[in-house]
Amino acid sequence: MVSAATWVARANCRGTDPDWWFPATWTARRLADARQICGACPVRQQCLDFAVTHAIREGMWGGLTRSERDEYRIANGIKAVRSYTITKGCGTPAGYQHHLRMGTHICAACTMAESERKQKYAERRRLARIEAREATSNDRTG
Repeated sequence: MVSAATWVARANCRGTDPDWWFPATWTARRLADARQICGACPVRQQCLDFAVTHAIREGMWGGLTRSERDEYRIANGIKAVRSYTITKGCGTPAGYQHHLRMGTHICAACTMAESERKQKYAERRRLARIEAREATSNDRTG
């Protein structure tokens, strides 16, 4: 089985505002837009499987709303292995920190966002060290 972090990175919704996928109610237009994005997604089935097996209640996953996922799960005899709630800001480093503060399961989207933040931070530190070495070297030769 492919890890959630792997398929999340390939999802069509990656980089969009996570809050957009978790409205209080779905308008016809938003639902149509979401289905269009999900319909062309290369990891649509992995996304749907993840949401169904983890009994995620909120948002659009794999092109299906909560009630549609419930129907899909029941029709296919799928039992949820874990149930948890997606928090506001999921898919961001702040969402990751929120999971930690609240002691809730850290979702794949937040894990991926935190990993990307750490990589960017490490790259900035690496570049700063190079610049500092170059500046020191220039001071000695200058």
